[in-house]
This record gives sequence, C-alpha cells and structure tokens, in this order.
Amino acid sequence: MQKKTRVTERHVAAFQVELRYKTGGCVPALIRNISPEGVHMEIETVPEGIGSELDLAFTLEGENWRVPAVVIHSNPTGMGVMFRSPEHRLFRIVTAPLQRPISPVAGRVMLG
Repeated sequence: MQKKTRVTERHVAAFQVELRYKTGGCVPALIRNISPEGVHMEIETVPEGIGSELDLAFTLEGENWRVPAVVIHSNPTGMGVMFRSPEHRLFRIVTAPLQRPISPVAGRVMLG
C-alpha cells in the first residue's frame, strides 16, 4: 500500500460517484476535489471509518470507472480517500480544459 501522503496538489472537481464498500452497501457521494492520489467528497450518510476499503464507481465521458480506494480521514459530512494506485489518467480527464459547458452532476457530459 502507498504511504498516506499526497505528493501533488488538489484540484476542484464536482461529479457524482457511488461508493461501494467491501463490507457491502452502496451510497452516493459528490467529489469536491481530486489529486492523482485521491479525492475528498461530500457524503450524506455517516462515513465509513479510517482504513475502510471501498470502490468508487462512476461514468465519466462515456467510460465506466471502478477505482479501489481506502478511507484516510472522515468527518460527519465528508471523507477523503486514497486511491490504491495513483490515477493519473483520471486526474488528466477531470482537470482537462473543456471546449463547452458541462453538467457537473452528470460527470462532464457536454451541454448543448
């Protein structure tokens, strides 16, 4: 497992994911920032404890993603997770400049 430090800066993001816990159960979450090493997200249910394993499942630009991660911090309204492996391609997709407006809830789906 990677060490629990971020080596690159975070970038603002806004897209929906489904958290799929290894213990069972799925809950929606809203990604608020991203780095190649992980994300911070808002969640309406009580977050899982530190060290809990989960997958982030979502569709982004027509591609289905399932990213394994581990909870590294949490509070009543959100939590931070570290990806099991750095997600450089995902980071590039999320932070790439766009030519047209997007719908953040739909995961970078072009509008218009």
